[in-house]
Amino acid sequence: MSYKTIVALVETPKSAETLIPAACEIAKEFGAHFTCVKPVVEYEIPNPVSSYFTQSILEEFRANATRDQQKIKSTFDKYTASQDFVSEFRVENLTQKQKIRQLMIDTFGADLVLMALPTWRQETSVGVEPIHKLVMGSGRPVLVIPDGYKFDKIPQNILVGWRASPEASSAVHSALGFIKKAQKTTIMTVNKKKHSYSQSITDGREVAAMLDRHGATTKVWHSGRSYKSAGKQIANEAKIGGHDLIVIGVGNHGIGYNLTHSDGAKTVLKNTTVPVLLSA
Repeated sequence: MSYKTIVALVETPKSAETLIPAACEIAKEFGAHFTCVKPVVEYEIPNPVSSYFTQSILEEFRANATRDQQKIKSTFDKYTASQDFVSEFRVENLTQKQKIRQLMIDTFGADLVLMALPTWRQETSVGVEPIHKLVMGSGRPVLVIPDGYKFDKIPQNILVGWRASPEASSAVHSALGFIKKAQKTTIMTVNKKKHSYSQSITDGREVAAMLDRHGATTKVWHSGRSYKSAGKQIANEAKIGGHDLIVIGVGNHGIGYNLTHSDGAKTVLKNTTVPVLLSA
């Protein structure tokens, strides 16, 4: 897979300094069209104490949004001015209720979507939920980059969190453009027990063989469970192993499942220090 249409959803000036250089690096490598989308949300204040108070708050929100938009556009111009690929900056005016749905529509035509991962999203219980919803609702691969991460080259040491599932297969194929250019890719499985079972030895071999046929350099690693959460173990392995990209599938198991189980992709996002490519 090659990435010819890249969309970056940039909400804050801080995220712009992370996402826009990354998008430019990817667009340059793949000869892609890059669209930077700045969502502008029109806030609604229910049951206002007074019309004057409500209006003053809304005016302050709008003024802040305008300043942020100008800063993001300035960052966009700075990084794209000398590039050969085609780029465009777009402002999307949204209401709070329609925000996620409209952003899904904006990304339907993208080969790759970029989103930022601010620290506050990692530290709150519902912080990564909008990212999860966008991946599930858009059907597009989403590259999530922690705020402040310096994405100055195409990933060279990729870690795939693998299990035999449709979403994991989708994630690997969505990451194929990166995997083909990487120096090495590790297909990592995490067993439920602290030792590897003999029957798990073939798990991941087929997808590794597929990647090898594309010219990728891969290895399969079966890890015994050392953390309560497989997602946390994957994120930790990426950190200590010097990996610069995690690839993982996103499943939709329903509310009942999510109340009693830890979703692997969400746990990875909460613990990662490197970019994560998500696909459903």
